[in-house]
Amino acid sequence: MSEVKFLENRLRSWTPALAQAMEDEIRRAVAPRPETEELGCRICLEQGKEDLFVGILLEREGWGARFVVSFPSADGEVHSSTERVLRKSVLG
Repeated sequence: MSEVKFLENRLRSWTPALAQAMEDEIRRAVAPRPETEELGCRICLEQGKEDLFVGILLEREGWGARFVVSFPSADGEVHSSTERVLRKSVLG
C-alpha cells in the first residue's frame, strides 16, 4: 500500500476545503498501489491564458510526473487523473 506526503499545497490558505478534497482524492488513488515507497506531492494554483488550473506534481527518487486539472475541479477529476498518471508511469 502506497502513501503520499503533501510537501506543498498552495490551496490550503486560500480554499482549505478544496485543498483537503484534492488531497483526499490523491490519497485514494495512491493507496491501493503495491509500492511501499512514499510519494511526495505538490499542489499549486496556476494561471493559464484564460483560466486558472491546478498543477499537481507527484515525485519520488528517480521519478516525477506533473499533470493539471481544471479549477475548480469536477468531483473525482483529481482521483481519476492521478490514477491515469500512475498507470502510465514507471510505477504502473
